[in-house]
Amino acid sequence: LSEALFNEKLWLQLGQPAIDRAHPPACLNLSLHEMENERWKPIPGYEGLYELSSRGRVRKLAGWSHSPNKAWLPDRIMALRLMRSGKAPKDTHQYLSVSLTKEGTKQKIMIARFLYYCFVAEFDLKDRHLVVQLMG
Repeated sequence: LSEALFNEKLWLQLGQPAIDRAHPPACLNLSLHEMENERWKPIPGYEGLYELSSRGRVRKLAGWSHSPNKAWLPDRIMALRLMRSGKAPKDTHQYLSVSLTKEGTKQKIMIARFLYYCFVAEFDLKDRHLVVQLMG
């Protein structure tokens, strides 16, 4: 399978789970093809630049590059990364994230937090005391 359709780096970070590489789960799927029952909403604060799907995928919308040699770039699905929080092993939590850029500034967002905000219930995204935990 082409690297452009499968997030190989995340697959390795997750311990190479036994999956069907031809039909990867959402977090590994970089194809622009819509997934079954997938809905898209603008990411708060990044409207017109990025969208989040109900399946946890992030789409960078088509637009001009910010490099000196301006070029029109098409839509693309962004690769998610596995991050760890906490310093001691027992305090470490893992979460999926992606880095978004707006006006030359990069910010890392936690996918679960924005999924909850966009598709379940809105809350104060600036309040770092509110934590979204995935149960499973």
